[in-house]
Amino acid sequence: MAERSVPVLVLFGAPGAGKGSLAAYLADDFGFAHLSTGAALRAWADGSTPERAALAADLAAGKFCSDEMAARIVAETVSALPAATPAVIFDGYPRNPSQFAAWRASGGTGRAILLGIDEAIAIARIEERGTCPADGTGSPGVGRPCPRCGTPTVRRADDAAIETIKARFETYRTLTAPVLEAWRVAGLAIEEIDGDISLEDLRLVAARIAEHYRA
Repeated sequence: MAERSVPVLVLFGAPGAGKGSLAAYLADDFGFAHLSTGAALRAWADGSTPERAALAADLAAGKFCSDEMAARIVAETVSALPAATPAVIFDGYPRNPSQFAAWRASGGTGRAILLGIDEAIAIARIEERGTCPADGTGSPGVGRPCPRCGTPTVRRADDAAIETIKARFETYRTLTAPVLEAWRVAGLAIEEIDGDISLEDLRLVAARIAEHYRA
C-alpha cells in the first residue's frame, strides 16, 4: 500500500480577511500542520552540507533562495510530516506566480480556500485588531487576552498606519491575486468563503473544512 502524502491547503485572502484565525482553528482544533515557508527555509539551512550552509549565509544576508529551491524545501518539509496529519496549511507560499510555477513543476498540488471580504471592512478590522506578542494570533481589540494562550494582545506596528495597511493591499493585488488566477487556470480545487463573519462562525467553517479531510 502506498504511503499517504499529507494534503496541502492554501489560504487566499486579502489582509484582514481572517486567514490567520482560520489557520489557528484548523491547527488547534483539528491537528492541521501550519507551515511557515520562512521557518522551513531556516530549519533546512541549519545543516552541515555546503548547499545548506550557502542558504544559511544568503538568509543571514537578507537574500532569498531560488523559486526551485524553495519548492524543493517545501516538498521535503511536507513529506517529513507525520502521515496522520490531516493536512498542511501553507503560510505565505506560493507568494507570487513564479513561485507557483516552480511549486507546480515540483509536483505541488492541493486545495484552496479564498476568504473574500470588502477592502473597507478588512481595513476597519485591521485597525481594530490586536495581535498576541507570544504566538502572533489575531484577536478583535487591543489588550484582550489571546484566545490561544491568554497573553494580552498588542497592536502590530504594520497595523498602526493606514498608509502601511493600504500598501499591503496593493502588494496583495499585484503579487498574490495573480497566484489565485494561476490556481484557477491550473484547474486546482478552490472554495470561496465569506470572510465578513464572526470568529464563532469562522470556527464553524474550520470544522466543516476539517470534515473534508477525515479519512
